[in-house]
Amino acid sequence: MSSLRVDEVIDVCNDLQSSAPQDADPEVKKTKREAWAAEGGKLARFLSYLESRYSTTQGAFLLGDTLSIADLVVFSVLHGIKTNNYDHVPAACADSHAALMRAYAAVADNEHVKAEEAALAALKA
Repeated sequence: MSSLRVDEVIDVCNDLQSSAPQDADPEVKKTKREAWAAEGGKLARFLSYLESRYSTTQGAFLLGDTLSIADLVVFSVLHGIKTNNYDHVPAACADSHAALMRAYAAVADNEHVKAEEAALAALKA
């Protein structure tokens, strides 16, 4: 059953990322992205769905206290939002989802993730 939960969350994240509107015209893209990220928009619905999955766990991660690839994928999506890698999407749009933010913080605090972040930062320096 845990494998199914992991697959489901990864699929939702893939759908979320592929649903981000694109357009060659910057103004059209801005309008589409703002609607996508607005309350009741597709991004908000995806985040609410993910929140419902994480809010039923007994730990910070999807599988409780066990870090899974799904947690890393969710972290990647949320990190992209929080660091403004999604143009015209408010960096704080996921902040109201407490369970997702708990998972995000727990992944960010993971020693292996910290080491990878440091290695990436060193490459960029």
